[in-house]
Parts: sequence; C-alpha cells; structure tokens
Amino acid sequence: MNVHAIDTEQAAPLAKYITVKLAAAVYGMTEKAIRRRMEEGVWLEGREWRRAPDGRLYVIPRGVDAWIERGGKTTRARAHPPKEGSIPA
Repeated sequence: MNVHAIDTEQAAPLAKYITVKLAAAVYGMTEKAIRRRMEEGVWLEGREWRRAPDGRLYVIPRGVDAWIERGGKTTRARAHPPKEGSIPA
C-alpha cells in the first residue's frame, strides 16, 4: 500500500466525517486543495464537507466519493460557498 494514499474503501467506513488532514491522505491531494474546493463551492457544505460546532472542518467521504463518481461536477444551483475568508487554514 502506498504510504501517501489510503484506499477509500478502507477509510470511508471508519467514520462518517474525517479531518481535512486525513482526507488529504485518503484522496491523494493537499490540504490546501481540499480547502480551496470548500472555499470555491466546488465541494458543498453538508454534502462533501461539514463544519463542526467548534469550527473545525470535516470531509464527508461518501459525499466526496459521489462527487468523484459524478466526474467532479457540482450542482452550482445548490452551491452556497462560504463567505470569503471563512475557511480557516
């Protein structure tokens, strides 16, 4: 197994939500790329990611898997990107 990528079939069932850091390892992208998808509304809050009551950001593996299966398409009509600068680094 590649130490930089985790099989989503193994990781996704472990938790409904995963940290941005773990999602970066699972999906083979940087944390910055994940946060950019959140900021730009490519990934939708409540579908591909969620903000916890304490402000931490979590990725929803099943939502991201569905996004990948759709060919990376987002239904923009439903997209409500967060306000500029509201995604913490």
